[in-house]
Amino acid sequence: GVGIYLIDAPWLYDRPGSPYHDQSMYAYPDNHRRFALLGWMACELAKGLDRYWRPQLVHAHDWHAGLSCAYL
Repeated sequence: GVGIYLIDAPWLYDRPGSPYHDQSMYAYPDNHRRFALLGWMACELAKGLDRYWRPQLVHAHDWHAGLSCAYL
């Protein structure tokens, strides 16, 4: 099986549109905060947040995930 990790922060993520922009195709003004949290959680997982699983690498291929490397 494949494990799934969810970030429970509806004040940041529960909104119409896509993960990147609203229904009018405008970027959300708080995208920097939303993706900073995503990177922070990736960092915490890489550091051992889940004691039963630890990644062997962090794939941070775009600005959305790039802060995970800085946090590490």
